[in-house]
Amino acid sequence: MSSEVLRAWLALISMPGLRHSTALRLLEQHSTPEALLSVPLKEWGLKSEPPELSVALYDWQRRKSASAIMRSVECQLRQLEGSDDQLLCWSDEEYPAYLREIADPPLVLFVRGRVELLSSPQLGVVGSRKASSAGKRTAFELSAHAAVMGVTITSGLARGIDSAAHRGALSVEGNSVAVVATGLDICYPAQHRDLAEELLVQGTIVSECAYGSPPRRQAFPRRNRIISGLSKGVLVVEAALPSGSLITARLAADQGREVFAVPGSIYNYGSRGCHYLLRDGAVLVESVADIAREFDWLKFDPPDNPEGDSVLDDLSWLERSVLSLVGYEVSLLDEISGELSLPVNELLSALAKLEAQGFLEQRAGGYQRC
Repeated sequence: MSSEVLRAWLALISMPGLRHSTALRLLEQHSTPEALLSVPLKEWGLKSEPPELSVALYDWQRRKSASAIMRSVECQLRQLEGSDDQLLCWSDEEYPAYLREIADPPLVLFVRGRVELLSSPQLGVVGSRKASSAGKRTAFELSAHAAVMGVTITSGLARGIDSAAHRGALSVEGNSVAVVATGLDICYPAQHRDLAEELLVQGTIVSECAYGSPPRRQAFPRRNRIISGLSKGVLVVEAALPSGSLITARLAADQGREVFAVPGSIYNYGSRGCHYLLRDGAVLVESVADIAREFDWLKFDPPDNPEGDSVLDDLSWLERSVLSLVGYEVSLLDEISGELSLPVNELLSALAKLEAQGFLEQRAGGYQRC
């Protein structure tokens, strides 16, 4: 793509007050952004013309190098040309067809990494940033199992469920796409810089935001429509009421995507969003097989059942009894002691062994099942 064509697309997304849906409607009439940007604003047929849009278009057409739009476009172009990033424009053949179908597709995508993954079969995985340990483990394992089956795991690089989903896919050398709500030159949250670098080894980071765009609250809901738009289905693992994850699920349903949800404890506030989705018709997910059943293209071969459970066989009567009492919510040490009618000091060795083997984890005031 020539520099002039790139300039036109970058100018179009930089025009203040111009909605993507409006730009796409106008492009149907004028075919290219270069042609559209050469037409006077009064011929665009807008019901109201924002003053800032008039000024920006006027400056662009007269090539005023001092204008904010011109400076922004040249800055973006220099960063693109000085990197391995790609700019996918709405008219490009490589633009993901699934995303093109949604009501408000992004006009451009800044892409770092493997562009072809954006057109691969994807499962969006979203959930709470403040997820429980059990929720993060669930997201990790379901994402790993789906990635082994050839599914690309797509999420938002956020804390909690998002990062667990990405790491699950990467743990089995699977494919993962991170859709971010900042420019590609900004890592948010900053502590996920290492995760972002790991993603680029076998995955992709994508954004509709220009370089230099900081994290803004309004950008995250718009980012969510891209996660669902790229995906054949969206899996929600732990979500409060209300939450951004439910926004993504609603967008997915509006876009004709399948919505999946993992049930949780009725005592876990973070599960209420998933229960709401399940009551509303989402597919209940206990294993990746529940996801595979909904997609004809996904071939799932369940693993053979092991002959016996050697790990459980090695547990003592006391350890099994403790394990039967501790659930996925925190059980207080005094409660376990009371249920078994045993003093706390006699339980500690059993709890320590169960924790060492990964059955339990210590939480504030007690223990929780892993």
